[in-house]
Amino acid sequence: EIAAITAMKHAGNPVVTASTDSVDFLRPITTGDILSYEAMVSYAGTSSMEICVQIVIDDVYKNERHLAALSFLTFVALDSDGKPTSVPDVEPETSVEKWFHETAQQRVARRKERRKESIDTIEYLSR
Repeated sequence: EIAAITAMKHAGNPVVTASTDSVDFLRPITTGDILSYEAMVSYAGTSSMEICVQIVIDDVYKNERHLAALSFLTFVALDSDGKPTSVPDVEPETSVEKWFHETAQQRVARRKERRKESIDTIEYLSR
């Protein structure tokens, strides 16, 4: 939900999910952990946006934060007719935002290849 909300705010329009990358758990999340979810638009194409979601464990006793999970989702903005519509560019400000933005093209290329493989699979199974 936080990814969709972030995409809608950036686009200023309704969005649909185009892809969900795997969720990579980098640290165990245990019962009682205090979690926060942080999302940012890490890349924008013409009508699509890559949203980075970070799940952070807040250790209130040690006053520490630890990245527990990371995921990337892609959304497409829609106009009032339900057709893809343009979205604003991303203007990264912090060093973290800049890093995610600079590395986005590699993730976009992997997604396109995965999508092609999925389409090829559907075509094969439809024979």
